Amino acid sequence: MDAWIVLDDVIIRHNEIKYIDISDVENLKILVGYDSTFAEVTGIQAIEFLMQVRPSVFEGRRFRWKRRVWAFHNLFGHPAMQIAALLGQYKLAMWIHDATVPRPIGKRGR
Repeated sequence: MDAWIVLDDVIIRHNEIKYIDISDVENLKILVGYDSTFAEVTGIQAIEFLMQVRPSVFEGRRFRWKRRVWAFHNLFGHPAMQIAALLGQYKLAMWIHDATVPRPIGKRGR
């Protein structure tokens, strides 16, 4: 079974990816090359894409967040998203989720 990856408005096979430039991933920007096409992916979509393709990018010294910043996202963002979805407000639900995802504050020191 092929693995499929969502890339903005395109769904491609995992094995069609030829190139991923993560040199600016700390600013949530990546460049993905596939099928002689390049796509710039930014923001939460960049995180989602990398979580599908290579989640280990976020490990180690690459990212640093403020202490306990994920707690707000997990304790507020996810429940508020669920409530909005239950009320049929799907765009609002996704906005709440994406707006509460913490942004990295830089690279970790040694």
